[in-house]
Amino acid sequence: MSTSLNWTGPWLSTNTYAIGDAVFYIGSSYVAVVANTDVAPNFNPSTWTMLASEGQAGPMGAAGLSGGIGGVTGPAGSQGIQGATGATGATGPAGSTGATGAASTVPGPTGATGAAGSNGSQGIQGATGATGATGATGATGAAGSGGAGIVVVSESSAYAAVSGNLVLCTTTGGGFTVTLPTSTVDATCSVKKVSNDSNHITVSPISGLVEDAATMTILNFGDCADFGCDASGNWWLI
Repeated sequence: MSTSLNWTGPWLSTNTYAIGDAVFYIGSSYVAVVANTDVAPNFNPSTWTMLASEGQAGPMGAAGLSGGIGGVTGPAGSQGIQGATGATGATGPAGSTGATGAASTVPGPTGATGAAGSNGSQGIQGATGATGATGATGATGAAGSGGAGIVVVSESSAYAAVSGNLVLCTTTGGGFTVTLPTSTVDATCSVKKVSNDSNHITVSPISGLVEDAATMTILNFGDCADFGCDASGNWWLI
């Protein structure tokens, strides 16, 4: 498929050329085979096809007659085509550092609160406090029903007590649980720590509560807890 030739004059880098546009460039003529802008014809044969190249210079003609003095100056010639863009110059040296700006008097916004840290490890057990003053003697309670005598047992691991036990607990090998017996009215049981260490004894009833809680802890060497059971099946210190 042929394309008509459209003569546009001297090639200018600022013009946009369509296929079929013809230009004059450095003595030769070219036609655009690809639409383009700022593509010099003489170095881009994939974009421009030469129509006619510049001919060789002919022989010098004979010297003409001297012109008259004061001939009229001819009109100025048309502006030549724009030369190709030169290479980018080297980067200049860095400028000196500017003066430090004045400090801002406006405080910045407060940062978000950080996440809470993890709980620290449990501190060492404090020293045993001084013994408090002896309280007033309470009223004498009603006489209880007769029962078995006190049975002393020594334990160093989990133990299920029976009514009437005095359980002497050694916790040097680790803390453990003493389970109070099934609750019956007037049942009694005592638990005492007889080793001097940081392990503890957990007192837990089979049923009901002890001092209105699920368990009770004995921490200190020599501490002894005496328990009695009420009609509701709960254990209390006596």
